[in-house]
Amino acid sequence: HSPGVAKGWVKFDMSGSDSGTGSSSYNVTGLTDQGTGDWDITWGTDFSGAHYSITATGSEFHSAERSGASAAGVTTINAYNSSHAAVDDGRMHVTVHGDQ
Repeated sequence: HSPGVAKGWVKFDMSGSDSGTGSSSYNVTGLTDQGTGDWDITWGTDFSGAHYSITATGSEFHSAERSGASAAGVTTINAYNSSHAAVDDGRMHVTVHGDQ
């Protein structure tokens, strides 16, 4: 139990068929493509609740966790371009911190 240490992270390509656990990851058991720019990340060890810190960055203009969509074991990530249209980002990086 280390509060300041990342409890999970993943690097993956939304634009390819990067299902599974991504090109590199920790504590990730699955990635699920839910549509353009919309992916679910399933964590190996669930968090104690739906409230944990999520940092999502990508090569496109906006990347964010979908408000209210995350749960203790799954985080939903969305990516958008500068016109606010959903896009499959080629370089998505997600890190999470919180209580498990």
